[in-house]
Amino acid sequence: MTTETPDTENSAAFTTQKDIFAEAVTWTVKHVPTRPAVPILTGILVTAQEDNTVTLSVFDYETSSRCSIEASVDTPGQFLVSGRLLGEISRALPNQPVHIHVSGTSATIKCGRSTFSLVTMPVGDYPSMPDVEHWDGVIPYTQFQEAVSQVAIACNRDERYPALTGIKIDIDGSHISMVATDRYRLAVRELTWTPEAEDYSASLLVPAKILQDIAKNLTGDITFAFVRRGDKELVAFSSQGRVVTTLLLSAPYPKVMGLFPAEFVVTTLVRTADLREAVRRAALVSEPKEPVKFTFTDDALTLQAGRGGDAQAVEVIASTAEKGMENFSEPNASGKVGYNTGFNPSYINEVLGVLRAPVVRFSMTQPSNAVVITGLKEAPAEAASEQTGESPAANAVNSGDDSAVNTGKSAIRVVEDDNPVYRHLLMPIMRN
Repeated sequence: MTTETPDTENSAAFTTQKDIFAEAVTWTVKHVPTRPAVPILTGILVTAQEDNTVTLSVFDYETSSRCSIEASVDTPGQFLVSGRLLGEISRALPNQPVHIHVSGTSATIKCGRSTFSLVTMPVGDYPSMPDVEHWDGVIPYTQFQEAVSQVAIACNRDERYPALTGIKIDIDGSHISMVATDRYRLAVRELTWTPEAEDYSASLLVPAKILQDIAKNLTGDITFAFVRRGDKELVAFSSQGRVVTTLLLSAPYPKVMGLFPAEFVVTTLVRTADLREAVRRAALVSEPKEPVKFTFTDDALTLQAGRGGDAQAVEVIASTAEKGMENFSEPNASGKVGYNTGFNPSYINEVLGVLRAPVVRFSMTQPSNAVVITGLKEAPAEAASEQTGESPAANAVNSGDDSAVNTGKSAIRVVEDDNPVYRHLLMPIMRN
């Protein structure tokens, strides 16, 4: 996207609505750097066009944001002022039309009875904005927002591992795969988009913070582009007059997809809402980074938190073993019955919070290995009753056996999904 820039530097005049102006400025200055390499990067570039469009832009050599709004332009031109100050002023203005007039080194902002004067900076010293001449396709906003939120929780926040602070995006035709890991968990989300070319392909590593900001602040379907600018590679996202570009991370990304097991020994189902509440309560007595112990049996999941003479918690919720639990029906070397493992409660709560499914499936190989978490829809009661066989939980509830989990809920039945769009691999924490 190429925008013609008026020839007049530090000369412009236009009128626009306060709420539209304030929202545009506030969004744009989010990407003004707090510790810029050079002072000029603290500015926001304002360009008034003859077509009655005003564009607000910021760029720090890595990330740019640009927002276009409608205005009544009297004098086309552009000027550069402090982004922080313009943001604070725009939010504080009364709800009346905003008149901006720029001449030389002074920008005057009038709104109702309020008048502000800002010193302009030299436009010629500001870096040129990245241009996007061709867009590659459109991503449905709902899918994009959901996918980013689901994988971003697994990103590393430690800048010592730059590759792991990004989200790996692989595109093959109409299929997109997003991947993130912090070495303790691995999240993968599949989605579809509409590319301009059917054979489009790309492999990109995008900073997670930028993707999260885009998913949060852009609305409507998102137009996407992969751009090469000299020796730099960047991606661009656009929606409803707003454009964000960012440089790709250049660090090599580890090959992580092979970490997903081909087969599982044990799979079990738990209702997501029940598990979230149980983990939240159990974690109240857990020390930071202390795991919550999970014990799976045929018809129940027991959570235990706390140690020794300190506060302790035990939560028991209904579950349904699908396969393999018979291998853990006898006491192990420690005298424990069931599939015994443990997880960081914060990690569990984060994945349950973005799962967006009423039932969670735990797929496992052995207690010391990672578990794969996926979400499923629960089958309607009439559909579940048609399925053959009853689990121990269902038999116990129907017979009134007090030794069963006293939830009043029958066995969990699900609508099968052979290709879940979201998978989350989580390493356990094993402690006695």
